[in-house]
Amino acid sequence: MPAPSIPTAAAFLVAVALGQTLLTQDVNAEPHFCDVTVTVPQEEEITPRENTTAPCSDVVTLMLEGWQLDPESSDPDSSICVYYKPAVTQTIMVEETHQGCCDVS
Repeated sequence: MPAPSIPTAAAFLVAVALGQTLLTQDVNAEPHFCDVTVTVPQEEEITPRENTTAPCSDVVTLMLEGWQLDPESSDPDSSICVYYKPAVTQTIMVEETHQGCCDVS
C-alpha cells in the first residue's frame, strides 16, 4: 500500500483537529448571559459655561480675567461683543455594568 500523498495527510490532520475541537464543545449547552463591570471615564461639569456682553474694546482686559471672545455669537458690525468662560469639568471614572454572552465551556 503506497503512503498517502501530502495533501491527503494534511486533510486528515485538519479533520482530526476539527473533530477534536467539535468533541470538546458541548453543542447542547444553552448560551447564558453574565454581568460584566467596566470602568469608563466620564466628564463631570463643576461650573457651567458663563456668558456676558461687553464693549469689544475691552477684549484684552476680559481675556486677562479668563473670558474668551465668542466670534460666532458676536455681531461684527456692533461695538458690543459676546464673551464666555468655558465650563469647568473634571474626568471621573464610573463603573458600568453590561450584559454579555458568557463562554459556556
